[in-house]
Amino acid sequence: MKLKHNYLDLVEEYGKETPINQFEKVLVLTSRAKDLYAGKTCRVDGLDGRKPTTMAQYEILNDLIEPTISEKVPGEDNHFDDFEEEDV
Repeated sequence: MKLKHNYLDLVEEYGKETPINQFEKVLVLTSRAKDLYAGKTCRVDGLDGRKPTTMAQYEILNDLIEPTISEKVPGEDNHFDDFEEEDV
């Protein structure tokens, strides 16, 4: 099966009007790539032999993965501004 996108389709132009937080997108992409590396199946056909990061990019490009973090992990809301500096 021939892929319908080429490499340049993976490149996105970033602008202020982009509603997606790029940092969250990278976190989702790396999390999905780790899942693929661990043995989960790719949702896009024809990507056999590709790297997990490339497979995850194609999944996001084909809208098979939502590129935002939907759930926050409890206990990881550390705000560094809340900590007082200690005298040394």
